[in-house]
Amino acid sequence: MADFAELDKLSTDELHHRAVRAAEHHLDIGFFWKLAEYIPMAEVVAGSPGEGDVEIEHISIWFKDFVLRGGKLDEALRPVYIDYLEHHSEPSDH
Repeated sequence: MADFAELDKLSTDELHHRAVRAAEHHLDIGFFWKLAEYIPMAEVVAGSPGEGDVEIEHISIWFKDFVLRGGKLDEALRPVYIDYLEHHSEPSDH
């Protein structure tokens, strides 16, 4: 398992990549569901408060945000990636 300080040094893109790879490796659908739940809150943190309300009703928009992630939304999801990797990464995940 990785520690917070080590993970926090990584770019958000690398965190996303590692978290997704670890979740795929562990067949952890719960992680992807968790991301879908956090995207509306991440939109608010990213500065788009109206987006969160709309997306609660539109799961396809959540999926699009996950696939086409980036910018402020991705930065808002950083803590989710770090938390997941702290608890689920293995040496081979690096």
